[in-house]
Amino acid sequence: MYFHPARLRAVEAIRKSAQPIASLSEVAEFRREIVGEIPEGVPYLGLENIASNSGEYVENGDKETVSSAFVFKRGDVLFPKLRPYLNKVFYADFDGVCSTEFHVLRAQKCQPFYLFAFLSRSVVVEQTSRLMTGNTLPRLQTEDVENLLVPVPSAAKQEKITSGVQSSYSKMRTLRAQAAEVLESTQKQVEQMILN
Repeated sequence: MYFHPARLRAVEAIRKSAQPIASLSEVAEFRREIVGEIPEGVPYLGLENIASNSGEYVENGDKETVSSAFVFKRGDVLFPKLRPYLNKVFYADFDGVCSTEFHVLRAQKCQPFYLFAFLSRSVVVEQTSRLMTGNTLPRLQTEDVENLLVPVPSAAKQEKITSGVQSSYSKMRTLRAQAAEVLESTQKQVEQMILN
């Protein structure tokens, strides 16, 4: 699938970018600090804790034990090794530990949130979903992830992109909260109509 037309189109779109381009391994440090247990009071993230496409943290109870986990820090980007087509990229706004099914990336030559914003775009998913190996648990090879091409615009443009994406995410959360309130209110009204 390396030569799949969709993957090649995605790579070509990045190469045609007006921005300087570097490999992910040049732009970010791959952090591999391992612990053998979950420290007390420290959140653990598995793939199930990250929402597809939005990268939002989803709490679903505390994991009790692990045989190994990677340490991540605020500002790191977690990029999945397993099932990359699910697009479960996470920007860490807190410290914690995570499944070893993530690459923990510390941005070096770009802003961390910009790196998250780029890695969670369809142009990356188009590439990574064609690079998986294995049938039951399709995953990415580290070398393929390290070689992903990343456009690196000026710091000012990265800041503009970061601000725009963060603003959109904030609106999304507000609208989601409003929708939940409307649903709850509607459910109460329907219940009252039925019971009265």
